[in-house]
Amino acid sequence: MLKMVIMQVVPPGLALMALGWLLTRMGVVPALVLWVTAWGCLCGAAALLLQTTEVGEMSWKNYVAGVPLRWGHFMSGGQLWRLALGAWLIWSLLGVAVALAWGRGSASVPAEVSAAPSPNGLWPALLLVSWFLLGAATLYLISVLLKNFTVTSSSGRSLLMILLVLLSLAGTSIWLKWTGQVRAAALVAGGPILLVGAGYGLFMLVILVCGRNARWN
Repeated sequence: MLKMVIMQVVPPGLALMALGWLLTRMGVVPALVLWVTAWGCLCGAAALLLQTTEVGEMSWKNYVAGVPLRWGHFMSGGQLWRLALGAWLIWSLLGVAVALAWGRGSASVPAEVSAAPSPNGLWPALLLVSWFLLGAATLYLISVLLKNFTVTSSSGRSLLMILLVLLSLAGTSIWLKWTGQVRAAALVAGGPILLVGAGYGLFMLVILVCGRNARWN
């Protein structure tokens, strides 16, 4: 259990620390180019390493390759190249989210907006967490759509509508951040998630408190 937690937390944490250092040293665009290129090479090398293992074999190669490829299962479909592509996509989007959350907005924002005091570190952190949750929900729905439904089915169309809503929230939040409105961007990205989570938590609380007496089973 401890090994699993370490493998899930430590590599992304070290990678994000490295990205933060690159952002301060190189600027946003060069740092992101290096980040995306490096993770593309790492995911490709990990996929090639997995190709050298036998089916059912569990060795050091699986553990090493699992570090960059761990998050690519949402679009793998049992194919190694899709696993590597999905992992590279997630690592790339993670870097873009961090750069956008802590980077400066557009230079073309109105003077009254740019002259406003910059928010403290709490709002960029909340914005980043909200983007992570939105991204996780989006990737989960994409994986469900690819594995269980077709786009032309009624369930597939319903999932597409939910995906469009999530992408609209993400796009609006990114635009607000780009114009310097960090608080509004965090509220747009995190507000719906908070409402849905609070509603689900309240529903579960009602089930736990009243369900036994009402015989909801």
